[in-house]
Amino acid sequence: SIQSLKSVEENSAKRPQMRVGPEQEKTDPNSKERKRILIVDDEPINLQVLNNHLSLNNYEVMTALNGKTALNMVWEQKPDLMLLDLMMPRMNGYEVCRRVRDELSREQLPVVMLTAKNQVEDLVEGFAVGANDYMIKPFQKGELLARVDTHLKAKDAIRATKESIKLKVEITEREKIATEMRQYQK
Repeated sequence: SIQSLKSVEENSAKRPQMRVGPEQEKTDPNSKERKRILIVDDEPINLQVLNNHLSLNNYEVMTALNGKTALNMVWEQKPDLMLLDLMMPRMNGYEVCRRVRDELSREQLPVVMLTAKNQVEDLVEGFAVGANDYMIKPFQKGELLARVDTHLKAKDAIRATKESIKLKVEITEREKIATEMRQYQK
């Protein structure tokens, strides 16, 4: 009923905000600032565990069971970060990452590879195809959340820096035009 909906809205508005990481506060679940994480793994139990960890920390979670679906989701749903398993049938994580990097930079879509592969060669190959980070399974929830938070903050900082540079260039151009106009009017 409408009355019970109002009651739910009032109670949710009174709830205190919870912490995500050491300094990041949770955002309103309906806020535009809620970060979108794409998890790609062919094991449903892994998807569920990661989904639980991230959802409880106010991330919007999308999941894909294979590389092809993941690539479609990258282009259509534009996640803020991708957690990518390496060992999947048909298209492995290396190939998914390679295809993503054909179109998007490390800053545009951070990719964290999650895998049981723990050889140095595997890690090197992951970075060579464009991964931002590499975590070996099993991992600790706290470490996963810290890495996700770090990559998302870095992405936001790079975006803000680029916007700041564009604004400074625009200001400089406008000042130059204003100076030229004053000189012309003399």
